[in-house]
Amino acid sequence: MVIFDNLTPDAAGQLDCRIIGPEGFDNYIIPAILRVSSNAIAPTITTQPTGTGVTAGQTAGLTAAADAATPDGIVSYQWRRDGVDLVDDGRIVGSNWPTLDIGDATGDDAGVYDCVMTQACGEVISAGAVLTVTRCVFADCDASGVINLDDLDCFVAGFLGSDLATADCDDNGTINLDDIDCFVASFLGGCP
Repeated sequence: MVIFDNLTPDAAGQLDCRIIGPEGFDNYIIPAILRVSSNAIAPTITTQPTGTGVTAGQTAGLTAAADAATPDGIVSYQWRRDGVDLVDDGRIVGSNWPTLDIGDATGDDAGVYDCVMTQACGEVISAGAVLTVTRCVFADCDASGVINLDDLDCFVAGFLGSDLATADCDDNGTINLDDIDCFVASFLGGCP
């Protein structure tokens, strides 16, 4: 088998295929015709994924689709987050399908998602879609959907480091003792 890469239509024509046998055997030259299709194109994106936001613990869904330019109509899909291929793991479902679902979303799932759609004549990459995951309540500092000691550590680090995003519980632009009271109330209330 001979494979040619990146051919253009002007490469078409008659070729001579020379077969050389072991010493003592005849050499053969077999004429062959090379045809190069000029209408081979990559799939066409018909549905771009759109950004979405969910609260920690919810399911996020993204959809992309393409039409194949080949007679078999087969398109393969590969979803990526921040340029890294995703793999189905029970919580992530559909990494190789047009629709991707991320169950029980956490802050770690936030990022830019795109889909690589491939068929015999090439590939296209969808536009990036931003997924945001927000905390279920202020005390869910790490946006995991669960209130636990990790959140307390996160809040204390933010409080001591003057990080408004993690420590300004009452959202007044300053970090003070009122934020501790607010955090404790949120922490004890938990996620719905």
